[in-house]
Amino acid sequence: MKKILIISEHIFPKQTPRAYRATELAIQLAKVGYQVTLCAVLGSYDYAIFQEKHNLRVKNLNLNWQYAPNTSDLKSRRYFIDKLLNKLFHKFFEYPLIEFYFKIPQLIKKIEKQDILISIAVPHQIHWGCARAKLLNPSSFPKTWIADSGDPYFINIGNEKYKNKFAKKEKLVFEKCNYYTVPFDKAKENYKKLDPRKLKVIPQGFNFEIPSKNNYKPLNKIPTFIYCGSFYADFRNPIPFLDYLSKLSFDFKFVIYTSNFEMVQDFVPKLRNKIQLNKYIPRDELLKELSKYDFLINFENVELPGLLPSKLIDYAIADRPILSLNTSDLNTQLISEFFKGNYEKRLLINNLENYQINNVAQRFVDLF
Repeated sequence: MKKILIISEHIFPKQTPRAYRATELAIQLAKVGYQVTLCAVLGSYDYAIFQEKHNLRVKNLNLNWQYAPNTSDLKSRRYFIDKLLNKLFHKFFEYPLIEFYFKIPQLIKKIEKQDILISIAVPHQIHWGCARAKLLNPSSFPKTWIADSGDPYFINIGNEKYKNKFAKKEKLVFEKCNYYTVPFDKAKENYKKLDPRKLKVIPQGFNFEIPSKNNYKPLNKIPTFIYCGSFYADFRNPIPFLDYLSKLSFDFKFVIYTSNFEMVQDFVPKLRNKIQLNKYIPRDELLKELSKYDFLINFENVELPGLLPSKLIDYAIADRPILSLNTSDLNTQLISEFFKGNYEKRLLINNLENYQINNVAQRFVDLF
């Protein structure tokens, strides 16, 4: 059976879309018989049971600790020196993630020859490192390389001024990979210069075999709703919605699960017991939690209209109405209807079976 190497910045137990992508894909490919090696920045988590349970190997991508303040075991380091170095060098050198560019060629050269390589971005520096590895050591490089990207690099860079600085590295990825995969059709618009024969759409994959959900019963005495995910000032900004909520005179409960509280914590004194902030919890626990609420909140990505964030699949599995909001043009009438229990204009997720991990993994296999 063919050997597959999957390289990602993070894997389980990290709770991010890309960590989930890499982990679930590795598990499914191993399940159908491939010899899978999963490589990431690990930390101190013991993967012995995980490897035995899923019949795969996990290897540590040994980045220097000062260049990798985040690891897959949920630990992070935020010393003053980390913040200072990031501020000084991030935009000019893609610090600290640029280390992937140098370390991944070493990894691929040392590991036994693999048949297939799947690199997971973000960060895109992982793709850059794979392209460099193929350039330096073509004989030890896997026969088929699939570069999988959650978001386009130039969208994520965050500053128009620096877009072209690393364009050559992106171009090298496009030249050297066999296929470049994106999670939704609209993302293809960002890769018009790429050979269309290489560009494939493969959505995020999810394990639908989850513990039984809490059967929802309309027992909430006040409108009770939830959001799970990150916030971004430029394209997923909750502040207009929170401003609107702070002006309402009736009772409600807004529950948030996130890793970055900075954008919302100032509203806690205003909303008091109407808002509740929580850290992320494991996905199986979250799915049970989501099914308790009257409706679920999605903040649309205003920079990438049409983007289907991975949280929406879990929202759909939880089977509760989805209130999808563009906070750059807040639809207060729609919000009011949801508060009244009218979910007629809820967001619908069609063809949910396309996101089942076995179907998604097969679409990767079809490229081998």
